Amino acid sequence: MAFEIVQKFSEFIVESDISDSKRFTTPKQQVGAFDDYLFWIECYTCDDPQYVSIYLNVSSLSSITVKWVSCGNSVTRTLEHTYVNYGGFGYPKYGTKAELFKHGFMKLDSTLTFTITSKMSEGFKLRALTVKYLWEDDEFKDFTFHVGRLRLKMHKCILSTASPVFASMFRTHNPEVLGDMMFTRDYGYKVIEAAVDLMYKRELNADLTVKTLLNLYRFSKKYELVDE
Repeated sequence: MAFEIVQKFSEFIVESDISDSKRFTTPKQQVGAFDDYLFWIECYTCDDPQYVSIYLNVSSLSSITVKWVSCGNSVTRTLEHTYVNYGGFGYPKYGTKAELFKHGFMKLDSTLTFTITSKMSEGFKLRALTVKYLWEDDEFKDFTFHVGRLRLKMHKCILSTASPVFASMFRTHNPEVLGDMMFTRDYGYKVIEAAVDLMYKRELNADLTVKTLLNLYRFSKKYELVDE
């Protein structure tokens, strides 16, 4: 049994970014909740310099089929391809520079439909189940956030994996972290709770207030949460 994930993605490309043999590459994007499945787009000048080459790259643990509908200014293209582990597929001549770039800029809009197989979803369910068990395991939680009189415990391994800043503080014995605990006055309990939820569950609770979300964003930027 399979299901589909649809993601929309837009990027502005400057014509000078693909001049003189340069390649423009978008940041890698995660496919839905599957952190082992990534996609990104590459754009560069074709061997025939009046044309632009545009490719969709995918990195995956197993084969995945993608339908890619893209539009660069007035030029629209559609393709469907099954990627196996790692590869790029696209258009060596997507369009001419005159067609694609207006005043030196191109907006490339993409709608990607990923077909998720049972093999992929089983792997995700297994990872999610493992994290669920970790979240529910209070006995071996070895790090505590102190927020006023309240405490919130979590696993140090989860914290150091989610935040390179905390990982560095653990290695260097930063005074902000006192062994297996941290006292914080900058963020309220709701913010720390939301941050811990994000680190374990990789998703946000739908009932968070705007104020909590803004402070969670500050926390995520300060400690460079992987899933910020």
